[in-house]
Amino acid sequence: MTEHEAHRPYPALTDEPDIVKFVRVDATHYPGEYAPEAYDPRTAQKVYAEVIEEAVEAEALGWDGFFFTEHHFDAWSLAPSPHLLLAALAMKTSQMRLGTGVHILPVHDPVRLAEEAGMLDVLSGGRLEVGLGRGNFQFELDRFTAPAAESVARFDEHLDVFTKALRSNRFTYDGNWTKVRKPSTVYPRPMQSSLPVWIGAT
Repeated sequence: MTEHEAHRPYPALTDEPDIVKFVRVDATHYPGEYAPEAYDPRTAQKVYAEVIEEAVEAEALGWDGFFFTEHHFDAWSLAPSPHLLLAALAMKTSQMRLGTGVHILPVHDPVRLAEEAGMLDVLSGGRLEVGLGRGNFQFELDRFTAPAAESVARFDEHLDVFTKALRSNRFTYDGNWTKVRKPSTVYPRPMQSSLPVWIGAT
């Protein structure tokens, strides 16, 4: 293997389907007491430093990818914004795939999420894998502005907006929750011609 080949990004996880891929999905658990009054930001800082170090080591050992979950309102997970952690990994790694497992799509602005995905794909040199889901914790959905009862319909619409925003120039959208009245283009455009999108389900 040449030095150039050693630093070439790994192919998308859907490529080479006959080859088993090894991917870590990390929830960045808070190891301290979960009560809000017991929270220590220095412990959280240590969690982030350790998970970044683990990702660097995983790449060195040949792992194919490193994904972060998205959760809210509970110290069980310290990843309300997986993209922030993935941006840090993009600066520390060069080959393995980076992804979300998953974004809670009904609670996001899908256009803003598409912009961030494009930016992260560029920052990572075309290594982003996008995981999207409806969310599996009712207590999270209950705490966002969007009613939990709308989560299925919002997921469907937001998925449509997200994919149009990434794949279309000068797109418009007239949905129940998303209105893009003026022709719009997401910048930066992803490096990959088509971002791999995964849908989480139970």
